[in-house]
Amino acid sequence: MARDLGVNLAGIEIILNMRDRMQKMQVEMQAFVEYVQKVILNPPPLDQEHIQNALVRLVPPYLIRTRTASK
Repeated sequence: MARDLGVNLAGIEIILNMRDRMQKMQVEMQAFVEYVQKVILNPPPLDQEHIQNALVRLVPPYLIRTRTASK
């Protein structure tokens, strides 16, 4: 690399470290993709507690009053 590309030793070290980090990131991304595929293809069953505590997205500016203010 030093002769062919004119990169000094510090540059070679950076390139090799980046290559190692990219390989590790590729392994992590593959594991993430496999996890997402597993969850999408085999979603866990929803229990009643899950449904009761679900978050529902509301489009602003709608406000929902949950209880009346005491005077």
